[in-house]
Amino acid sequence: MPDRAFFTLTALIALAMIALALVWPQGMGAPGPSFGLAPPASDAGLRARQ
Repeated sequence: MPDRAFFTLTALIALAMIALALVWPQGMGAPGPSFGLAPPASDAGLRARQ
């Protein structure tokens, strides 16, 4: 496979993966870790108060 075709295909796949990561839902669970911030409180206590 020529280098030009390989690197073009690789770049397109990388761009497609980045685009998919931007729109893919993260789920209903706890949010991901925030760098340098305290972890979020559990929502179990919030549910108990309702």
